[in-house]
Amino acid sequence: MNATLTYAVDLFDVPKELKHQLDYVHRELAEISRDAHSAGSSFSGGPDDKEVLQLLHNIRIHMAKVDTRLEDCMSILSGYVDFLENPPESEEEIVENDSGDGEAEQEVGEDDKG
Repeated sequence: MNATLTYAVDLFDVPKELKHQLDYVHRELAEISRDAHSAGSSFSGGPDDKEVLQLLHNIRIHMAKVDTRLEDCMSILSGYVDFLENPPESEEEIVENDSGDGEAEQEVGEDDKG
């Protein structure tokens, strides 16, 4: 089950927040890579490969979660770049378009703990 979380950051903190998200993705991909290497090393080609099968299943689930995080990163970056390319004419427009405090919002999934 997924939940959507929304939180606000100052507009100019978006790059720093996005970097944190991308660092999380990097760490998770490194873990996935280690697990895939382990699966390859454990594979014997015999009937005892049920553990490898379960490990591969877990890797795919983990990859889907990382893909969701990457999708969030793309969405955040797209919105931020759009803002930089098309800035509002006045600060009043920022306040009207945001939650009233000039901050950008980000939605993240339930598994986003990094």
